[in-house]
Amino acid sequence: MADTYIHSIDAFSLNFAGIAIDNGGGDGGWVEVEFPQGFDAKTGVHGDVVTYKTANSITPVRITLLKESDYNRQLFEVFVADKLSESGAGIGSFILEDSNSGWEVSGDARIIQPPTYNIQAESQEGTWTLQLYHAIPAVRPRGSSISFGFDLDISASIGFSF
Repeated sequence: MADTYIHSIDAFSLNFAGIAIDNGGGDGGWVEVEFPQGFDAKTGVHGDVVTYKTANSITPVRITLLKESDYNRQLFEVFVADKLSESGAGIGSFILEDSNSGWEVSGDARIIQPPTYNIQAESQEGTWTLQLYHAIPAVRPRGSSISFGFDLDISASIGFSF
C-alpha cells in the first residue's frame, strides 16, 4: 500500500540574522537553495577520466517576498548596515527547515543583492539574493532530532539584530 504524505507551507521555517521570515512569500517558490556542485571531472585526450571533489562552499539562496511584506524593510536594514560597516555587520546565522521532509540547511549568510522593484499598478514580488557560507545540510526522519555524524556546536553561530 502506498504512503500518503501531507505537504504544508506552514511546515517551513526560515531565520536569517535573527529575522524569522514566516509569511509574505511570493507566489510559487519563495525560498530557493542552490547547492554548489560537489564533484567535477576532467577528461584527458585519450578518454581517461579523473573525478575530484570541488572546494566551493558558497551556496546561493534566493528569498522571494511580496513587495508589501514587512520583512523587506528588515532585510534592507541588514543590507544597509552591512554596506556601511567594515566589519561584516550583515553576516548572520541562517537556518531553513522543512518539517515536511525533515530537511534543513544552516550556516552563516550575507545579502549580496536586494530586489529590484518597478512602480506598477499591481503588487509585485522581489527576490533577495544571499550567499550561504559553509552550508551544512541535514536530513532526519520525521519526529527525530538531527544527527550530523560528527560533533557540531551550532551555538557558536554569529547572530545579528537591530
